Amino acid sequence: MRCVSAREMFFFLHGPSKRKKVVAVFYGFFDGSNTHDGAKVWSLCGFVGEEVAFGPLDDEWNRVLDKPCWPKRLKRFHMVDCVHGDNEFVGWSFAERLAIFGDLSSVLIASPLLALGSVVITEDFAKLEPEELQLLKSQGLGTPLDLSLQYVFQRAIKLTRQTSQAERVGLLFDDDNPKNAERCHEWCNVYRTRFGFDEWLAGIGFGKSQEFTPLQAADLLAYCTYRFTMKRYPDISDPHFPVMPAFLRMIEAVANDGGGFDLESMKQLASNIKNKRFGNAESISLSEPTHRT
Repeated sequence: MRCVSAREMFFFLHGPSKRKKVVAVFYGFFDGSNTHDGAKVWSLCGFVGEEVAFGPLDDEWNRVLDKPCWPKRLKRFHMVDCVHGDNEFVGWSFAERLAIFGDLSSVLIASPLLALGSVVITEDFAKLEPEELQLLKSQGLGTPLDLSLQYVFQRAIKLTRQTSQAERVGLLFDDDNPKNAERCHEWCNVYRTRFGFDEWLAGIGFGKSQEFTPLQAADLLAYCTYRFTMKRYPDISDPHFPVMPAFLRMIEAVANDGGGFDLESMKQLASNIKNKRFGNAESISLSEPTHRT
């Protein structure tokens, strides 16, 4: 089963256009489930790049999945299933699962696509003072999803503006959570209308990871970023794979590029809002990142 081509993905997001196009693809990973109340870490990660860069990703990703050495040809690569040996990975040995993970990680390392994402320590929200949480909510930053979505929208727009004033960015999310999808649409409308970014933000779309290889790639990055952040909880045991150094550097860059939010950074963000150091929500991360995990 081959996935939908990158060209079809771009048409889905942008429609017919003679303009050069840029797209960002994101996949949310929330401790194994978007409805898990006990989750400690939320990560939202993906890749941004021009259309020409996504075609080779499709080819190389499918070339790995097509290898005859695997027990079977996967319909899609799903990181949690790969780590745990579930669903399509039932019957695969540990060595086979680790090998396909390594091959796909190498594809991402070689790609010119830029890794982009946000990671939030969700339990730190409960440690904020009521006034601090209210200040975050006043700027639409009062939930892990809102923190990550605003950072992702702002960072993707900024990267696009730095590349060319003639380009626009479209965001493609995994469609596995209708509630999250509704919130994505709300923020997209805010950024295109109230904040005036319609010139650079083409819009958002939702797709199935079985159809789009970039969503599978984003899933892999989001899970590994989540696992990287979970190192702060050494007492929690969860299966994971060793990560090759080059891919680890990509994960570290995502976690430390200003989109990481722990208690200290959220308190600082609330203080910045209180002292009116940021005019409104869109200015928080379009300036140089000031909040880190």
